[in-house]
Amino acid sequence: MGLSVLVSWCVSLLWPLSGTVLVFLMYFRRRSRIKRLSPLASGADEHRLTLMKDSINSGVRAIQRARGNSEKSKKGLDKLPWYLVIGETSSGKSQFLRNSGLNFPHGEPRTTIERDTESASWCDWWLSESAAFIDTSGRLIDGEDSRGEWATLLQQLKQWRPRKPLNGVLVVVSVGDLLRSNEEALNRKAMLIRERLDDLRREIRLRVPVFLVFTQADQILGFDDFFADLNAEQRNQFWGIEIAGGTENFNKQLQELLDRIASLRIKKVAKHQDLSGRVLAFEFPEQLSRFGHKLGKFVGLLTGNGYYRKPPCLEGMYLTSSKVTSQALSRFSNGCSQSYFIKGFLNERVLPLAERVVPEAHRQILQYGSKCIFTVGALVLLIISIAGFAESAKFEVDLAERTGAQIATAHAALNHPSSSNQERFQALEGLHDNWLVLRERSNVSALSRAMSINTSRLQLKKLEPLMSKLVREAVLEEARAGLTLELLSYHRSWSDLNSIDREILRPDYYEALAVYRMLTTDPDRLDPEKAGRVLAKIWLRNQHRDISGSQAKAVTHSLELILDMSGPYSNLDHDLVEKFRQDLAFKADARVIYERVLAKAKSNLQDLSLNDLLSGRDRDLLRAPIDGGVVSGAFSGDAWEGFVLEHVERLLSVENQSDWVVASLDANASSAGLIKQDLIDEIERQYIEDFVSSWLNFISSLRPAGFDSLHDSTRRLDRLAGSDGVLAALFAAIYDHMSHHDGNDMIQMATETVGLSSVGRLQRDRRGAELLELLRVDDAKVGLPRLLLGYSKTLVALQAETENLAFSSNQGRASKEYAADVLGGTDKSIALQAAFLAVDRALMDLSHELRVALQPLLKAPLQSSWEQILLASRGYINSLWQEDVLNFYRASLAGRFPLSGAGRDAAVGDFENFFRGSDGIFWLFVEERLTPFLVRRGGRWQEKVWQGSGLGVQPAFLAVINKSEQITQSLFGDANHINLSFHVAAQPNPDLVDMRMNVNGYGLRYRNESERWHSFTWSGSSSSGARVAATSGVTGGSTQLRASGDWALLRLLQGADQMHQENSAEFIAEWDLHKGADKQHQPLALHIRAERSSPILAWQDWSDFNLPNRVTF
Repeated sequence: MGLSVLVSWCVSLLWPLSGTVLVFLMYFRRRSRIKRLSPLASGADEHRLTLMKDSINSGVRAIQRARGNSEKSKKGLDKLPWYLVIGETSSGKSQFLRNSGLNFPHGEPRTTIERDTESASWCDWWLSESAAFIDTSGRLIDGEDSRGEWATLLQQLKQWRPRKPLNGVLVVVSVGDLLRSNEEALNRKAMLIRERLDDLRREIRLRVPVFLVFTQADQILGFDDFFADLNAEQRNQFWGIEIAGGTENFNKQLQELLDRIASLRIKKVAKHQDLSGRVLAFEFPEQLSRFGHKLGKFVGLLTGNGYYRKPPCLEGMYLTSSKVTSQALSRFSNGCSQSYFIKGFLNERVLPLAERVVPEAHRQILQYGSKCIFTVGALVLLIISIAGFAESAKFEVDLAERTGAQIATAHAALNHPSSSNQERFQALEGLHDNWLVLRERSNVSALSRAMSINTSRLQLKKLEPLMSKLVREAVLEEARAGLTLELLSYHRSWSDLNSIDREILRPDYYEALAVYRMLTTDPDRLDPEKAGRVLAKIWLRNQHRDISGSQAKAVTHSLELILDMSGPYSNLDHDLVEKFRQDLAFKADARVIYERVLAKAKSNLQDLSLNDLLSGRDRDLLRAPIDGGVVSGAFSGDAWEGFVLEHVERLLSVENQSDWVVASLDANASSAGLIKQDLIDEIERQYIEDFVSSWLNFISSLRPAGFDSLHDSTRRLDRLAGSDGVLAALFAAIYDHMSHHDGNDMIQMATETVGLSSVGRLQRDRRGAELLELLRVDDAKVGLPRLLLGYSKTLVALQAETENLAFSSNQGRASKEYAADVLGGTDKSIALQAAFLAVDRALMDLSHELRVALQPLLKAPLQSSWEQILLASRGYINSLWQEDVLNFYRASLAGRFPLSGAGRDAAVGDFENFFRGSDGIFWLFVEERLTPFLVRRGGRWQEKVWQGSGLGVQPAFLAVINKSEQITQSLFGDANHINLSFHVAAQPNPDLVDMRMNVNGYGLRYRNESERWHSFTWSGSSSSGARVAATSGVTGGSTQLRASGDWALLRLLQGADQMHQENSAEFIAEWDLHKGADKQHQPLALHIRAERSSPILAWQDWSDFNLPNRVTF
């Protein structure tokens, strides 16, 4: 059957298609005749020159009208580059421009420039936003007598733009035309184009860039297959040769191009699955090489130099292709299915060279095979028609035989007393399958029936009565009984179910009762498809035998087909119907109604996501969470009036609260349940509350995409701000949905007195009224909602500031100074601070939920900008730390005493240069670089933070600052050098009779007399060293501990066995000098009191002082 139907369909389609092709062929043939007769028109010379002038003048007038200038003015004509496009007729110039990817805001030439038909035959103006292209007629190249028109064209261009008539010339040549040209035709083409270029150069006296464009490259055998794997971006790049150095260099570059193509042959062939594609892809490099021979010769003729003339300023040679989907496309149609190597050529090669103009020193092929196509088409159509009749005749014979066999089997199953139910099912399945085939053939079009032999309708008349009888006896009666039992089962379980379980069961119960009443009380409402499906489902569920899938399908479909032939029950039980009806009768409850309708709306209406609210270019600027970020379709703007309210009213209306399924059988019974306005009001209130909450949750889930750098911040802020920014677009889309619940002007005036200016349904939820007012656009010219009026201005200012930072010669330093101004509380006007303040002011008087929803979205781009500024500042600070501090520290102090107990002494001068409070390297860095970012609180250095972010100073660095401050205060005080004054008193000791301490020429000797203080001064130099000594009163032996070097005092103190700090200026040091004696001695104890706070004197280990590699994380 499939082949017969296919043949009939093809025949019925080919006849009108053949007629259409014939009409087009006649049209093109007539047009070709008109073109051949046009040169014979009388008085053409003077008239054609006038038409050429009109063509140029009309184009200039169109440009000036578009710019709002006077049509006769030359003002501003040099603002837009002008390009002359020349080439033979049908070389593909116009199609090349259509597929250039440029935007032509005023449409194509014939809708842009008002001029008569004759002037349009000489040139068309293509006005894009980037350049104007003058598409000249092919007759200027391939016409022998068109030199006058060419000169007129050049003169008019020079008249309108004297200084720079043109910015470039595109010479368009058809690849197919070049391939088919013999040597004589090739010389003639090159000569004519060269003459026109020489005339142009002589007339305008400028060296104008010339681009040689070869179109229709797909006519090189294998082109399509070779480049079939290119994606859109690759097809948009340019393909060609930049000519520099004359013909010899061109030939070399051409050979390199051919070699590159040849090297890709195996790779391209491997990407094809079919043999023909592989063969063509493999052949393409060879075909291109053959074309390259002609191309090289053509370029050589075109650029040849001579004694009396100079070669044109040829910039390059480029290959392109632009295939039209149908030859019947008019020149006004953008019918290109695919273009190759055009967009990149114009954008990357032609337009960038618009200012290279310096002072001086198409083929016409239209092959119409009308006769051949018509003859071959008619022959094919005839053959298909004959085959179709033969096939349909054979198929009809086979089908009639199968129908007869199925009818005989069905008669036997019905009439034979010993036939089983399985045999009846098999007979029904066979009849059903045959019925489907016959019904399909009977529904074909009249034309298809006329083109084939079709007896399906006669066979159906014999088959359908038998099939109906078989279904009624084998299935229908049993299914009807099963339906009644099913309803009784539902009724018995109904009273035991809770409300949730009842709602789950309700659809099946309602559907079964509907079918029951269709078959009994309401046969006029019978829906065969629905009733057949329900009966079949019940019948199949009650079968205790194996039923195949095909048999089940046949039963279902057969029931649907014959149900309309069955009458109502003769034993209708009115009491049962009344019980079923009362079970399903609707009880009005606002919450239940709302939940039911809302669940239905959510399942039927498509959710709204960010993609539905924003266009493609804006979607990358906002992010929504993966597990959220959508608004249920039930809360779209038109969902209430278009779906929710309709279904609510349907449930509450008399027709649906007492619809025909659950309606009383008593025709005189009064209607129950009128529409209750208070119910609708309550449902509306619940809906609006959920509507507003849903949109607020959606807004609160959105975040602008994070910024990757200051340059990225500049770009994204620019796209976020303004009336055309993404935030304005987002809020406009949300407003469109919310405004469906806005009130009319009269209601609005009435409710303004209570503090709400936006009412309607949103008066039920103050949050919604507030949000609607924030999103309302007061001035269409400004195009910004109230929420963004101040915010957008601050974003624009912030974008300008971040742009200055991004393009600063020293981005890190500029960012550091900016961050310092923000954290340091400068008097400068800073857009970032103004932007945060604008958000706070805009949201200050709003409800808490609105602030929570809107604040993250509005502050996120500001926070990201601040983070990028801090990030650039960190890099700059860390680099200065390395250069100014860390390098000196590692070279002069790291690993040396006193910063390392085991190291050799650090030079005092280096130590002073590093830690000196007034101009030491460390404190100078802190003062000049970090002061705006740090603050002292409670005697400790801490990082300043603004809007939750600071420079990101490491805790290790803060610890170093605090320790360095103690070192500086202890050793330097207010001086520029180490200057430590302290007093020492020895404590009485019964085990020692003589105790001494010597430091830098100062001494103490104590023999257990009355205690007194001895003054010491240490200035960072201990040429005589330092020592403590004691004489035992038990053994009489003397021992001492001596330290040498500039840091002898600190070495001596760090060598103490015990150090007890009383406060920041006083401590007790103990040395056990007789620890090896036979009898234990009390240690030598010296009470040391500094004149100022000097906690470092108690530090016995400085090794934990180590500068980190970075100031910040």
